[in-house]
Amino acid sequence: MFNIGIIGLAQRLNRVFFIVIILLISSCSSSRTTGIFKVYDQLTKKWVFVYADEPPVYNNDTNGFMKYFNEYFDACGDIEGFLSHQTRLNLQFVIDKNGQLIGARILGKEEKDWTQYDRCAINVVIKSKQWSPGKIKGRNVDVLVTCPIVF
Repeated sequence: MFNIGIIGLAQRLNRVFFIVIILLISSCSSSRTTGIFKVYDQLTKKWVFVYADEPPVYNNDTNGFMKYFNEYFDACGDIEGFLSHQTRLNLQFVIDKNGQLIGARILGKEEKDWTQYDRCAINVVIKSKQWSPGKIKGRNVDVLVTCPIVF
């Protein structure tokens, strides 16, 4: 009889432990999208997410932005001259909840230090249209996009 009481108690404790674990897991996943990945963007003066369940997409194509960028950046002039001293651009911008691109910048560079190619890249980025906004739990949100481009 003593063994049956211990076994019953152990089974109840296992159920309680299981329920506590499930609650902890569900609370962690919801906190991931409600605050941890949200930052204040100084340039746009907005709180933006750096993670979204569904990230912003350009022209309804996951590779659409890179295709667009490559096509229009090539028109910037002497690409060989650019590649002789710069082989990477770190673009950053916000796609707001309406799908508008705002706050384009070169990450880690002040505007006064931009090269002609940095300026051309920013102009290409600013002209990009047709973004689908990022979503979290089915709701449109402002998303900070960082796009390293290596030539």
